[in-house]
Amino acid sequence: AIESLAALDLRDKKPEAAKQRFDKLLEREPKNARALLALAQLRALPGGHKDEVLALVNKAVNLNPAELAPRLALIKYQLETKDYKAALAAAQAADAALPNTPQVLEALARSHLAGGDVNQAISTFGKLASMQPKSPLPQVGLADSYVVAKNNDAAEQSLKRALVISPSYLPAQQKLIALQMAMGKADAALVTARQVQTQRADAPVGFVYQGDIEASRKNWKAAEAAYRSAQQKSPATDVASKLHTVLRAAGRRADADALAAAWLKQHPQDTLFLFHLGNLALSENDLAGAEARFQ
Repeated sequence: AIESLAALDLRDKKPEAAKQRFDKLLEREPKNARALLALAQLRALPGGHKDEVLALVNKAVNLNPAELAPRLALIKYQLETKDYKAALAAAQAADAALPNTPQVLEALARSHLAGGDVNQAISTFGKLASMQPKSPLPQVGLADSYVVAKNNDAAEQSLKRALVISPSYLPAQQKLIALQMAMGKADAALVTARQVQTQRADAPVGFVYQGDIEASRKNWKAAEAAYRSAQQKSPATDVASKLHTVLRAAGRRADADALAAAWLKQHPQDTLFLFHLGNLALSENDLAGAEARFQ
């Protein structure tokens, strides 16, 4: 109930009121891990201080050493703030306190990877894959590690194994498409994009992937068709920007201008699309046009 009320406080732009709710709860229940972590999240908002956040999360860990959530929150925050050495130490401590816990092993592997110890990351993700043979997550972690190790072939195989385990796991599909494009395997990436379209017939994501692939090959007509199909499923600013860019690249300036005008008429408050147009004007040294868009 307190979490829900705090969420309403934040919606009403009253972060101090939200903090006071958790402070009062902690007066009654000083070991309450959820309250300590919620207060830490509030302290992490703009204007907060890292030391305050860490003090609260560490307190949650120290008062609840057998609980998983505080330890994962500590590792996550240290990774987000790029304190990789501290993240690794926290992950190793969590592994010692909660041995063979899959979430801890994943956090430990991610900490190794963030700190540049690719071999340890691969080893830890491999252990996790043995523990969770029916989960695609360890295979995706292995793929991320192999990419850092510049072993794209092994990364591709790990992502394919992830998709054997879970054929419609979108993060693996997205990473596989990006990897295959980087490897010069656009046709293979297109096969994956079409699988996404089949699996998510009512969603735009597979058509966006297809448009990106075709645009990278300068197949402007095919890219346009794919982006238009995506927009028919669910109009989105990023796709409108991509479609606008493709039309201009194809030399169809009038069509691009008409699309931009129509989009802004339908979405006059779309600042992201205005940024797209402003940046495009800047790239062409159209300073007056860029200024107008940014204004």
